Amino acid sequence: MVVSQRISDIFPNQDATRMNYSLSALELGDSLGSSRSEFVTRMHMSCSCWKGMLRVVFGVIVVQPKAPKTKKVLENKVIHPYSRKAAQLVRESHKQEKKDKIKNEKAIRLNAVGEKLLWFQSHLEPNKTEYTKQEACEIIEQYLHRFDTELEQIELANSIKGRQGRQHQAREAILKQTIERERLQYEENGLEIPDIINVKHLKVFREWDGDLKVLPNIKVKKVSVKDLISTQKGNKDEVDLQKIQNQDDVSEH
Repeated sequence: MVVSQRISDIFPNQDATRMNYSLSALELGDSLGSSRSEFVTRMHMSCSCWKGMLRVVFGVIVVQPKAPKTKKVLENKVIHPYSRKAAQLVRESHKQEKKDKIKNEKAIRLNAVGEKLLWFQSHLEPNKTEYTKQEACEIIEQYLHRFDTELEQIELANSIKGRQGRQHQAREAILKQTIERERLQYEENGLEIPDIINVKHLKVFREWDGDLKVLPNIKVKKVSVKDLISTQKGNKDEVDLQKIQNQDDVSEH
């Protein structure tokens, strides 16, 4: 006897769309020792336990699970230059370029600040624990003249007869612009330097190993040439006051 039915006919309570599979039993007879009702019961138990496709071959239930779902791989398609997708890609590209530019500019600024702090650190006196404003201004003057030797070498190279054109012109222009900008800052609002006037901040600055990641721990302070003038004026007033007191003491005697 050959039995061929749809699962939806045998199990009317099941979802026909999920269980739209064919099952077949070949020559189910007395040799298998199972009636149609027993076969249906076995199939019902199997369907309640498994979600896959069921087949009956010679009375043996074989479970075939569903194949895993796979995402469709989209092929590279030509994008129209005036489409919305193309405009979106252009915006994303510009956004990424802007991020990279900001990142590079930040890295350049950090490197410049790091070089500046290392210069001041290398010009500190080893055993000095505190600096006055006047001493800080003296170090700044040395800092503003740090390119003098290089500028002299460039000038010497260009003074040689027979050379056509000016050598190292771009480097010379950058150095002069840097000196002019820093000199202007020093004479007006003040030039930022590590706070070597404060004893605690000076100690932290001496212990710095040059790591740019810990730059926020280094305290900086703006020092102007006006601080030097006011300090010298204050010292002069103290000297004048001391002279007046000495003269008064002499007149009393």
